[in-house]
Amino acid sequence: MFIDKSGVIKFVNKMWESRQALVVGDNLIQHYLKNNSNSEFIELKNNLVAIAQGHGNSFETDILDKDLNRWFHYAMTKMNFSDEGVLITIDDITARKSIELAYEQSEKDFRVLAENAPEIILKLNNDLFVEYINVGSSKLFNKNKFSYHYKDFDSENYDNLLAIIQKVRSTKIPNSFTSVRKRDLIRPMYFQTNIGPIIDDNQITGFICILQDITVLKNAQESLEEKVEERTRDLERAKEELSMALKKEKEIGELKSRFVATASHQFRTPLTTIQATLGLLSMHKEKMGDEFVTIFDKSHQRIIKEISNMTELMNEVLILGKINSGSLQVNIELISVAELTEAVIEGFNVLEPNRIEFNVYGTEHEMKIDKKLFEHALSNFVSNAVKYSPKDKIVSIELTFSDNTVVLAIKDSGIGIPAKDLKYFFDPFFRASNVMDIKGTGLGTSIAKDYIEMQGGKVEVSSELGKGTEIKLIFE
Repeated sequence: MFIDKSGVIKFVNKMWESRQALVVGDNLIQHYLKNNSNSEFIELKNNLVAIAQGHGNSFETDILDKDLNRWFHYAMTKMNFSDEGVLITIDDITARKSIELAYEQSEKDFRVLAENAPEIILKLNNDLFVEYINVGSSKLFNKNKFSYHYKDFDSENYDNLLAIIQKVRSTKIPNSFTSVRKRDLIRPMYFQTNIGPIIDDNQITGFICILQDITVLKNAQESLEEKVEERTRDLERAKEELSMALKKEKEIGELKSRFVATASHQFRTPLTTIQATLGLLSMHKEKMGDEFVTIFDKSHQRIIKEISNMTELMNEVLILGKINSGSLQVNIELISVAELTEAVIEGFNVLEPNRIEFNVYGTEHEMKIDKKLFEHALSNFVSNAVKYSPKDKIVSIELTFSDNTVVLAIKDSGIGIPAKDLKYFFDPFFRASNVMDIKGTGLGTSIAKDYIEMQGGKVEVSSELGKGTEIKLIFE
């Protein structure tokens, strides 16, 4: 568009006509005076008048047309030729302005984030001069201006930074290291220093450096490490003390085993002597008077019985000593448990026929056990079941085979075990409080349980006072 000094339009192109509804002969200055109260348009009109009247040569500005919601760039230039006037151009700059505004907003957002971030944020150029530093870091490191070298910012960790920068340059991948600042501080401060490349057109033009304060985490880590070291020392001491205690216990166990073996041998010798002497006396019974023979026979039987009981006790004590010392050998072999159980039952039925009822359930198969130890343990449990049951009551034995388990249950209808005594049932020399009139050593069940466990089995007991007891031998 071209206007004369009074503002009358002398030339206008079709774009002006369609966008401003102006034609040749219209007065542009009067148009702006009537139709635009916007301060920016008023400024545009004032400059147009000034240039048209010879008080200026040119003027440029960007104005948002709110009716069209678009940005325009206005440029006015005074024309000095025969027909003086003003040349005016308008360019639609909406796209460019949108980019500029978005960039400005992005930069503003970044500033807000960076200035309020708890981390220390620096922008370095390729020569490692600081081009930007946020407020928080400038306060902490007493730096409030740019254009100084990173070495002046943090000389204590500069060598580590150079090493990481070299890696970032070669890989173009962010990297990090832990830095510590001690100078001018009462206590050291630790930072996780993260460095990333600034890349433009596939070339590194600088670096973003973010330092995160990890002092609290580092102190907690060091405290934890100290506690772990202290705990490790405690455990080593405890381990050493335990090792010494086990060594002493082993020595005591061996001493006890030797004592038991020696004591058993020493007891056997006088018992054998007593039994031999009784034999010699028996050979001369015919020389005794009738009255004395009767007394002798009763005493002889009582002494023989007590010798037998004492010998049994010594045998059991000797076995217990071997178990405790670990010197008892276990010989595992494939055995038919059903046949072995029947053999044990037959031994009892010879003395008391039909006292024991035996049933087998499931598909029978052989088991890997020690025949001698199993037979001894089973004999003990069956013997107790018979001993503590009334003579008119049946002892039930059930052998059950399943896919992965074999269970042998011995159940009697005897006096039962008091609930308070059950937890001590397998302790050596323990006898329930309700069996004082029935003879026993309190060692048989303890040895029997050990025998089963030495073969990989376990023993469970359940009982009800006055109704009976059930022992289960379980092999899995």
